[in-house]
Amino acid sequence: MRDYTLGFLSLGAIPAVNVLEVAAKAGFSAAGIRLTGRSKNDAEPTIAGNPTAIKELQDTSKQLGVRISNVTTYHIRPESRIEDYLPVLEATAELGCDKIVAASYDVADDVLVDFFSEYADRANQFGIRIAIEFQPYSGIKTLGQADRIVKLAGRQNVGFLIDAFHLARSGGVPKDLSSIDPDRIYFAQICDASINTPEGMDLITEARSGRLYLGDGALPVEGLLKHLPDNVELEFEIPVVSDKDLSPEKKAQIIFDRTSGYLAGLGHVDK
Repeated sequence: MRDYTLGFLSLGAIPAVNVLEVAAKAGFSAAGIRLTGRSKNDAEPTIAGNPTAIKELQDTSKQLGVRISNVTTYHIRPESRIEDYLPVLEATAELGCDKIVAASYDVADDVLVDFFSEYADRANQFGIRIAIEFQPYSGIKTLGQADRIVKLAGRQNVGFLIDAFHLARSGGVPKDLSSIDPDRIYFAQICDASINTPEGMDLITEARSGRLYLGDGALPVEGLLKHLPDNVELEFEIPVVSDKDLSPEKKAQIIFDRTSGYLAGLGHVDK
């Protein structure tokens, strides 16, 4: 059976434990959470290295039956040190999770390859895979660039997060997935979006708050689903600006209901 996973970005800024609670109430089987801020200097609470927070997440996940699918942590930047990520790896393993999302900014390719090689080696000790998220406004802008990094890193536990929004906005199309190893697609984030970034909204803002429910936009969602591996996990990351004032519970329920209906219409009935 395929899990339907709720992406934390869909809900706004709420604690990770509440993401699990909201996901369970809406009917999701799993959720992605954020373990740290985007950088070491963020004021956002850090779960990694916090035994109390980790225990609360462990207990909540078990009690609600909501699996922690993946975790997001610090962006990789020129000043990043592998030591900063060791508490993240430990926390991820303690939470029973096997995927960490990785995005990079302003790092030279040769440095980035070396970093990913060491990061993957450390992660492999915990049975964790590194899912590179390419983003057109980041240092890894396209699927092709991500594939190059994966190949140069040369580690079996480095692969891809395929985000429908980022694929489209970086100029990619679903058939591009046929050029990469399907076993390296660790999960996919599904959403819809307008044909172009709305006037008055930059790309980062659109990515973090201006996506659309499935069927409301112009992305080739059905084509993407056809080109993804049959059993790949689908995470629904759908922050919708017109619904920003709704409660997290209401947002999650709309996403679950709209997503279930859309996928049922395509013959996808698992959850």
